[in-house]
Amino acid sequence: METYPALIVSAEMDGEKHREANLTQLNSSEPQLLEETTNEEAIEFAAHSTNPDHQNSQALTISMAMQVMLENNPLVRQAQLSQEMQQTLIDQSLAEFDTTLSSNLDMRQVNQQASSAIDALGTGQNTISTTSLGTSNGPDLLAFGKKWETGTQTRLAYGSNYNNNNPSGSFLLVNPAYSSNLSLSVSQPLWQGRNQNVNEAPVEIAKLNQVRSKYETRETVTDLIVELHVVYWSVYQLQQEVTLIEQELSDAEHLHHEEEVRLKLGEGSMVRLTRSLDYVQQLKIELAQVEQRAFEAEQRLFLTMGIDQSLSSMPRHLIAEPVSNLIAMDAVSSREQALQNRNELKIARQKLKTAELQRLQAEDLTKPSINVVGRVGVSGLDSNAFGAIQNASTGNYHNWMMGLNYERKLGKRGEQALLKRAELQFQSAMIELRKAENIINYDVDQSLEQVRKSYDIYQAQLTRSNLLIEQLDIYNKLYHKGQITIEQLVESRGNLLSVQRDELLALVNYNLSIVVYHRSLGNLTHRYSL
Repeated sequence: METYPALIVSAEMDGEKHREANLTQLNSSEPQLLEETTNEEAIEFAAHSTNPDHQNSQALTISMAMQVMLENNPLVRQAQLSQEMQQTLIDQSLAEFDTTLSSNLDMRQVNQQASSAIDALGTGQNTISTTSLGTSNGPDLLAFGKKWETGTQTRLAYGSNYNNNNPSGSFLLVNPAYSSNLSLSVSQPLWQGRNQNVNEAPVEIAKLNQVRSKYETRETVTDLIVELHVVYWSVYQLQQEVTLIEQELSDAEHLHHEEEVRLKLGEGSMVRLTRSLDYVQQLKIELAQVEQRAFEAEQRLFLTMGIDQSLSSMPRHLIAEPVSNLIAMDAVSSREQALQNRNELKIARQKLKTAELQRLQAEDLTKPSINVVGRVGVSGLDSNAFGAIQNASTGNYHNWMMGLNYERKLGKRGEQALLKRAELQFQSAMIELRKAENIINYDVDQSLEQVRKSYDIYQAQLTRSNLLIEQLDIYNKLYHKGQITIEQLVESRGNLLSVQRDELLALVNYNLSIVVYHRSLGNLTHRYSL
């Protein structure tokens, strides 16, 4: 990787020495822009976060800032919770096919007048008392039910009852009477609800929503990565500007001291002295302004990372290794990669699949409901419970039933409206998919152009900076020979400082354009193994 060219100038430094200087001491362990975090940096960050006595002089790398953001930014956690909530919707949809267990038990006591002579035959009483225990003429004592993916509904049930009539009456064969029955019921739709894909559609839709939530989480993290780079490079730029101005201020103070010496020796003038002092004060004001902007940018950086700067021992000084060479790019392969990786396109595809399943559900609802139902069972009766169960198990007292149910709403206005809405949603999802593809191609083309243009601007600023470095070197020599005025020298120094800051801004913008380019390709999260 190429290192950032020198931007620090001193009165004694010639142009060649200046080009070998650097804005900051580069960290050799810092990876290139957008590369994965190394093990050494992970250990370094872990040691920093667990050591309260860690010195704030340590520099904050982009990889460290990324780790802190992913662990502390609330938007990341919210996106993760949204994805976890989608899993609950899948479980809720699958619960539709879970086996259900039901149980019922009741006790009844009925006292009533005899309604005929037969009721009171042989007793001479006109009051009949009936005691029952179980589920007589009601739900079964114990039942298991299940709905299958094919729409079939099955129910296995066991029922048991106890009845005791007093007086018994001569027409009762068994009193008290225990009855037991076991039955299996089956219902199978023949039209509406028969398609397994329709019955499983809620589950598939929930799974699609979970996948879409995963891509939305990635998109949130991607936006945060871009935002972090923007604020990080902003802080880096301002901190380097502070370094530039401080160096220039030191040189300006040295120049002012030279003028004081010359004045004492009778070689200078008050005009030159006051002009050099004015330049020193001008730089002090400018330094204070840039330091204030750097502090505000640091606050935004820590806010993006999701931590309180006042309560954190994280280092304030940033260290980075900007990319200064032109990266390799190809328009065709970039478009292909973007269409394969971009989360927006994956989200649009998931929405299209969801709309297709919803249309399938709506079409099924327009069909009439026709179900074939059947039931088989055995029963037994005896004066004791064991005898009733034994009689039922013989199978001598069996029964069965088969039938057909038909239901259809006349007019089907609601079903047709639902189908129409589902078709419109499907068409809308198709349009959204095509729109996403067009936007992605546009983003790739724009980001490619931005990288090239920002690199050209940086190269132009670099050339200007080098020219002004040579000019200042000449002006310094001419000034010491008395061939130019201090006004010309100060103007040359001020121009160089301004161009150096423009060069720094151009370099930062170029590096940010690289981030935007990789964001347009949709591979930022992959590059950070997120």
